[in-house]
Amino acid sequence: MYILTIDGIDEVLEQEINTKAEALGLSRTETVKKILADVLLADKSDERRKDFASFCGLWTDKDIAEFEEVTKDIE
Repeated sequence: MYILTIDGIDEVLEQEINTKAEALGLSRTETVKKILADVLLADKSDERRKDFASFCGLWTDKDIAEFEEVTKDIE
């Protein structure tokens, strides 16, 4: 387990952490860990999505136009 101490947190940031912790029903430590994970790990999640983008129904403008043309009779 890694221990991190952050010195010099101003009152405004402290209040935001406290407010977020209360809203989530978590301790301040758990809240800060959640915020760090959400921010730092979000990039990895986005990168993984890009790897599979071609399989996830991304349509070009041409694809949309063709679909609309083929399905116009059933609207």
